[in-house]
Amino acid sequence: DGWICPCSDEERATYDTWAVLFFSIFSKISTAVSLAFVINYLLRLVLDVNNIINLKRFAKETARAAT
Repeated sequence: DGWICPCSDEERATYDTWAVLFFSIFSKISTAVSLAFVINYLLRLVLDVNNIINLKRFAKETARAAT
C-alpha cells in the first residue's frame, strides 16, 4: 500500500508523519526553486529528525538507569 513502515494497521495511528509530509511537499516544489536548496533543506530536516529520535532514546535510557 506504499506505507513506509512495516507495521500492523493498528500501529500506524501512532506514527508521527510530519517529516514524510514535508519531504513530499518539498520534493513536489523542487522544480519551482533551486534543487540544491531543496536537497540542503531536506538533509537538515532528516538530521533534525534523527537528533530528536536520539534525544528521546537518551531520555528513556537515562530515566531507566535512574530507577
